[in-house]
Amino acid sequence: MENKIKALFESYNLTIEENFNKALEAGILKEESMAGNAFLKPNPEAVEQWSKSALKELDGLTPDEFIKSLGFEELIEVFKTGSIISDWDLPDILLDRLKGFGERTVDLFINLSKERSTDDGQDLFCVPQMAIQTLGNWKIEKAVGPLIEIICMSEEAEDLLAEEAVNALAQIGKPAVQPLISALETSELVEDVQEYLMEALVRIGRMEKQDSIYRCLKNTFLKMDNKVVGAEYLADYNDQRAITFLRGYIEKNMQNMDKETIQYILLVIKRMGGIIDDLLPSIY
Repeated sequence: MENKIKALFESYNLTIEENFNKALEAGILKEESMAGNAFLKPNPEAVEQWSKSALKELDGLTPDEFIKSLGFEELIEVFKTGSIISDWDLPDILLDRLKGFGERTVDLFINLSKERSTDDGQDLFCVPQMAIQTLGNWKIEKAVGPLIEIICMSEEAEDLLAEEAVNALAQIGKPAVQPLISALETSELVEDVQEYLMEALVRIGRMEKQDSIYRCLKNTFLKMDNKVVGAEYLADYNDQRAITFLRGYIEKNMQNMDKETIQYILLVIKRMGGIIDDLLPSIY
């Protein structure tokens, strides 16, 4: 079974790589466009062709036939191995098959998102990262609490998982708003962990503004040592009330703020469309 799974994803990687190379040679795809997430999205037609092509390593079955022939435990083995071997997003024929098992798959993915390999190699976070990504893609409301927990419990070496959890929460959207607000409101300190939570809240809020989100961002800003980051999140959320709030904060606290922080927040205010000319003489 292990050899078959390995052959499955080696053929998958090769197919997608060849497709990208052909697109580059034909001038359809530019190298600069292959940076970031765009590079991880295989051509659907190439994937479809791959899924319907028989492989001798699979005893003559196509990838589609092979995956459909597997039971739950075998599919999870494919998912774990694919998370490590695959250079691309996992194929839909695998994820759709797993999604068909409903809560059983969701519960297992939530558990996988918290597991850490005992291996010290570069594959340490591959499986939990893919589990988190899939929970977000499926917009699993049940995963909101565990995803916030992943962020809150993350250490510096796990920044990749915290970032993936932020992406997943942003995709889940509205059901994550109140849990994120609660997590921020109960935090006495605002450090890297809380900044991740703020990012998730802002990304959701940009699509669906709520007074409770603005209040939470404003109150979290007041607790933060790094006011520059807090001002950036308020600007990203883009509620015009933040202009008045940030101006008032500077006016009241200017004597206790360093010049660089004041200048940066003023730039944020200006970027949001606020007037700062009357405040400039006070810092020069």
